[in-house]
Formats: sequence, structure tokens, C-alpha cells
Amino acid sequence: DGKVASVMGRITDIHAEVLEREKRNYQAQIDPMTGLYRKEIVFEKMEELVNEAPSADFYFTLIDLDDFKAINDQHGHQYGNKILKEAADAILGIYAEDSVVGCYGGDEFVALSKDVSEQEVKRKAETLLDKVPCSIGIVPWMKGRDVSDMFDWAEDNMYEAKRAGKGAVCYQVVPLRKTEKAEK
Repeated sequence: DGKVASVMGRITDIHAEVLEREKRNYQAQIDPMTGLYRKEIVFEKMEELVNEAPSADFYFTLIDLDDFKAINDQHGHQYGNKILKEAADAILGIYAEDSVVGCYGGDEFVALSKDVSEQEVKRKAETLLDKVPCSIGIVPWMKGRDVSDMFDWAEDNMYEAKRAGKGAVCYQVVPLRKTEKAEK
């Protein structure tokens, strides 16, 4: 007559499996030494952040530790790893609240800050210089460009900071790279 007479089912506890899967996903995204996003993941996270808030203002920051090769050569890789961890902790402490932060390569880090002013992003960089010997390049995010463009332009600024004597911040509105100049 259309009424349910009985129901049979089976309940399986998959909590441990879900936790293990989440742990593996986390480990795939995070650099184990620094605790920051890995290079491949950080750029994805940055693109997601920009796509989620297309009208927000963003600043891309590239941080390169000064004389890191000499540190490794003089004191060994274990000491170099300690320096990388300390630098990552300092970067995370300064940028974590409003930014996506990650490792780019050996001694390079990136941050994409959302809804901060130009003065605030420069202040963050100056604060980092007081804690970590590094050179920093900053560019404002240009709408319609991807992370690799921002990285290239921030890298130009970072090398300008190194040419200025290291331990400096270079903020310039997006410069044209040589390849783009040649195309025009």
C-alpha cells in the first residue's frame, strides 16, 4: 500500500581514511621544511584568490635571500636549511594574515597580498628586511595578467634591489621586460 515496511543499511566509519587522504593532500601542497605552499601550488592558490575577488587590489612580492649560496658553502646545508626555516617563519608572520605565501625555489619566496595599500605592502617588506637579509621586488597586480607575468616583473624589481646593494626593496609599477619591448 506504498508504506515502507523496513529499511536495511550499513554504516562504515571512514573517518580515519578521510583524515589520511586530507593529510596526504596537505603534504602534497606544503613544503615540509618551510611549512609554506610549494611552488606549483602557490601559483594556483594565487590565481584562485585573484579570481575570487576580481575587483580587489593585489600586490605580488618576490623575496630572495641575500648571499644564501655563501651561507650554504661556509656553514653547510643543515645550517642553510635552518636559515630557510627561520626566513619562512618571518615571512609567514608578516604576510600570512592577508596573503598567499609560498616557496618558489631554493632561497626565493613569493607572497600575493590582497586588499592592502601600497604603503602597507611596502611596510611589510621593510619589516621583513629588519628580520631577514634579503632583496625584495614588488609589483601591483595588473588585471588580466597571470601569476607568471607578475613573477617576471617582480623578479626584475628584485634584481634591481640587488643591484642597489642588496638588503633593499624595489617597488616599481610593472616594467616592460626585454621580450615585450622587442615585440612592440
